[in-house]
Amino acid sequence: MIKDYNGKGVARQGDVILFRLPESIKVNQKNEISPVNGRIILLEGEMTGHHHAIDMDRPAGFEPIPVKTSKAVEDMLSKAFGVTKATARFYNDTETVQVLVNKQILTRTDLAIGILSVEGGGDVGVVLKHEEHDGIRLLAGNYYVGRQVESVGAEQRMVRD
Repeated sequence: MIKDYNGKGVARQGDVILFRLPESIKVNQKNEISPVNGRIILLEGEMTGHHHAIDMDRPAGFEPIPVKTSKAVEDMLSKAFGVTKATARFYNDTETVQVLVNKQILTRTDLAIGILSVEGGGDVGVVLKHEEHDGIRLLAGNYYVGRQVESVGAEQRMVRD
């Protein structure tokens, strides 16, 4: 199942939390984290080894036909269904994270994983997937990506997935 994130509040997926950045905050694009095998991996789970990732080889919302097809056929079908491909880039951007703290949007920097930038894709965007959680559809915009913490009594610890 894919849940649509409307850009208001926060979205959570296991040990990852994200929210859309205000348009006034610019992303430093110097330190891009490269995709691995066509996937932008936001975080790998310590417990299971599963990934919070965006598959850039297939448009969001396009599920493969249960028969083997060529990339050309998949592209033709995605165009026929009106699915436009979005692009996404992931940055190790400590400067933007510090701006978020300075503006009191965040209270700490140590939970930051990076900044995700999504472009294009119309109403389809990209989907953040994980093997054990629902996917989250993200439309064009910039997103803070960080770790989640949970409180157990007086103790605070990172969520582990």
